[in-house]
Amino acid sequence: MINCSKVRWFLSSLGEGSQVDVDVYYDEEWHDVYQGPCKRAPYEWHMVSFTEQNVTSMRLRVYPTSEAWPFLIEAGFGQENPLSPE
Repeated sequence: MINCSKVRWFLSSLGEGSQVDVDVYYDEEWHDVYQGPCKRAPYEWHMVSFTEQNVTSMRLRVYPTSEAWPFLIEAGFGQENPLSPE
């Protein structure tokens, strides 16, 4: 479990009009945090924020418009205002 308020990901190139659906799991159920177009350029981060929660998982579904399936390069969790080290 991680206390976070945003998730980010980047994919290999997508075709024009491709869509993604991103959910995070907390409070014993999945919650939709983003549904819509994804950046088309490869290696470009896409990030969404939500109310800070204790999250256990993230799932990302891709709905490509072409026959070429993109690769998930990286995904991660983050906080809006992380604590600074003392």
